[in-house]
Amino acid sequence: CDSSVENELSCAADCWPEYSGAISCSALSCGGELNACADEAECVSLVICVANCVEAGGAAGACINDCAVEAGASDYVSTSATQLLQCGNANGCF
Repeated sequence: CDSSVENELSCAADCWPEYSGAISCSALSCGGELNACADEAECVSLVICVANCVEAGGAAGACINDCAVEAGASDYVSTSATQLLQCGNANGCF
């Protein structure tokens, strides 16, 4: 993963292989949401936090809120991450 040009959402196969299937699915169904989030480092970090939280047994909604607060995410970043996660969930990607 070349962190100077790639991140976990823009190149999941290289940077986040355990989620590459979910991200590929999201790219097909939620391309606009994925691109908007992948362009913001804070949004990428928020999505990673939520994934780790859910993997540890947290509820998605609570994880989104907790991670956003923990990161001090702006409303724009929180909204971008939430839209991506909701779209991916609605399309069976997660």
